[in-house]
Amino acid sequence: MQTRQPRRSDGIHAGGRKSLKVLKSKEWFSELLKKYETATLPELAADYGVSRTTICKYIRYAKEVTAQDSQ
Repeated sequence: MQTRQPRRSDGIHAGGRKSLKVLKSKEWFSELLKKYETATLPELAADYGVSRTTICKYIRYAKEVTAQDSQ
């Protein structure tokens, strides 16, 4: 049986998933936006293996990243 790690009591968040912006490159985001021009959300979600809600978040992040890159 697996034992659980003790809960942190020092007030620091123990973490979780890393930010999508850290995990993916700018090229990945620009490719996603290019596919978004011709594909529907359900098609993109199926291609990337995520839900429609998640692909919407990816697209929002992609727009932010490419906007920061162009400035």
